[in-house]
Amino acid sequence: MADGPPPFDWNKLFSKENQPKLIVAIVGVVALIVVMRFAGMGDLPSAPANPGTVASGGAAPNAGVEPPGAAAPTGSGPVPLTPVAAGQCQTSAPDGWTVTDTNPNSTIFSLTSSDHSMIAAYAGLGMPPIMTPSQMVQQMIASATGAPVNVLSDGQSFGDYQVMTFSSGTYGGYVLYYKADGIHDYTLPAEAQNFILIARIAMGANGDKHSLATAGSVAAAIRCHAIFIPKPIGGDSDRSSGHGAGTSAKCSGGGGCDDSDLAGTYNVQLGTGWAHDSLGRNFNVDVTTDWDDNGPDGPGYYANVGGTREKLQGGLE
Repeated sequence: MADGPPPFDWNKLFSKENQPKLIVAIVGVVALIVVMRFAGMGDLPSAPANPGTVASGGAAPNAGVEPPGAAAPTGSGPVPLTPVAAGQCQTSAPDGWTVTDTNPNSTIFSLTSSDHSMIAAYAGLGMPPIMTPSQMVQQMIASATGAPVNVLSDGQSFGDYQVMTFSSGTYGGYVLYYKADGIHDYTLPAEAQNFILIARIAMGANGDKHSLATAGSVAAAIRCHAIFIPKPIGGDSDRSSGHGAGTSAKCSGGGGCDDSDLAGTYNVQLGTGWAHDSLGRNFNVDVTTDWDDNGPDGPGYYANVGGTREKLQGGLE
């Protein structure tokens, strides 16, 4: 973020001189969790029952007169996405999102919206035995927000991911994190080998479900060609979610699904998915309010393409 703390140097995190600091930090994190438990702050917030639109812009108004009793789209329409890349990482995001942190190995990749109200991040890091995945995730959140982390829930399973929900400063969000065992990380000494942490972090403005859904879409779309690659963990993705809007086009077509597809399926639960047009351009869609049961080419998501209202295909191209 432009006015926040400087990017964290992950390469120095586990250096010998930082070991005492890490131990103190871990003790502090554990103490904070205990305090929050006693304060009754560990309940999992319920998922939105009827999420609304994620942003403005995109599609043309509905054409024609719709028959009685037919569902009509009530959202602002699909939001165009643009590619955003740095190093070996890339994602698709609405206009104005920029990369705020990355590293030479492309194991860290974070982005921020133009107004700094939303953050999306990916991490694929080798971890030593002195920290748990949950503790490491909390450090990453605190580094991004510059504020203490209030863990609301942790440990819910979604496929091979674990889900953490949190608030931190002006942000609220979730993390999907995955622990991969037995993969060697050449950036760490042999005695520090233990596991790899894969994490996707989405942060929106506190209490704003729409901004969180948008940030989640950006985080889910991140793909990095890092030094270590975990086993595919998206094979159990529900391809029917949001009319196919939760996965990539490759996954929707019965091909190889990966962890990005599983993350996208999770984000559909917040109301946001992907669709693409005949030119290969991607859009964010609200899976509830952007669906048109009475489009000119049948039920679907529609956007303005070359002056024509085109039916989009579900999924990220």
